[in-house]
Amino acid sequence: MDFTVDEMWQPPSGTPEMGRFNPVGISYLYMSDTEKTVISELKESGRFTILKTYMTRKSTVLDISKLNGYIFELCNKQKVGNIAKPNEYPIPNYIVQCCSFLSKERNVEIEGIKYRSSIIENTGYNYVFFNKFRDSFNKEEIIPNGCFHAQS
Repeated sequence: MDFTVDEMWQPPSGTPEMGRFNPVGISYLYMSDTEKTVISELKESGRFTILKTYMTRKSTVLDISKLNGYIFELCNKQKVGNIAKPNEYPIPNYIVQCCSFLSKERNVEIEGIKYRSSIIENTGYNYVFFNKFRDSFNKEEIIPNGCFHAQS
């Protein structure tokens, strides 16, 4: 199914399932650094829509892409086929909750997380943003079957 630009910024109808970083019922904005990374991440899911866009401002992102250790490995765990392992998602979800706590309680604004692609190791990077701030992006362009932002 192809999405319009407006639909790419809105969550699909229904309750979002738990994702790598988002808890059940909360939709976050997942992005990748290159079209190649997105296609690699989503090719198992079949047809998808890519939205190519560029940030117009700096954002504060927690970069865990180069951190080692079991906790961070869980954040980058590869799917087996088209099936994610939700039992591994509580750790990445906990990291998001820590970011939220720091933002609210310590006035440390963390808007997202940068993490390694589970498919393109060492060169592909993904981002998850906690708030969809569409006004921080420009030059929105739909790319057929291919993206920088993908709805899951």
